[in-house]
Amino acid sequence: RFLVLGYSGGGPFALALAARHPKRIAAIGIVSGVGPARSGSTGMHASNQRKFDMARKMPWLARAMLFAAFSGLRKNPARLSSQLHHIWEQMPAPDQKVLSDSRFADGILAVTRDAIQNSVNGWVNEELLMALPWGFTPQEISCSNIYLWHGSKDKNVPLAMGKAVAEQLPGCRASFLKDEGHLSLLYNHGSEIIATLVQAGG
Repeated sequence: RFLVLGYSGGGPFALALAARHPKRIAAIGIVSGVGPARSGSTGMHASNQRKFDMARKMPWLARAMLFAAFSGLRKNPARLSSQLHHIWEQMPAPDQKVLSDSRFADGILAVTRDAIQNSVNGWVNEELLMALPWGFTPQEISCSNIYLWHGSKDKNVPLAMGKAVAEQLPGCRASFLKDEGHLSLLYNHGSEIIATLVQAGG
């Protein structure tokens, strides 16, 4: 048995694991997690909304455009920093604040570069998988100790999406933090989240 934590786009993958192997999971936490596409993209910042809606409605076109865009970033790493900063400018004040921590911002840049160092296929595939039908519903999940945390000011994954997932997960213990965004939630409450999961799954 083990603990599972899914953050942001990792949320659907954590839920998929819980749907397939409920008895092996001691506790699961979803933090700022993406919900099913039917929850809608209202409330997302412009960049995420365009990408999400295209992946949902025209996956073939989204695949081609994402592959071209990400390949361009891979070939020209200097562009990656400016692209990320353009996205960060669309994020709410709590996220802007944590991004002022250069170690945190540099860390995001480093892991993004690492993710596309050899290929962009994984990134493209995950962007599409999040927006397409998952092959299961949250209502099917039957594992114990399900937790969800979501910031009310999140513009990457809007609060409505987090609430929709929480309402569908049987026995979910949800916490909605009114002063947190997408990045700031894990930055400010990561230790508390980990401690909660460890205690629940102990």
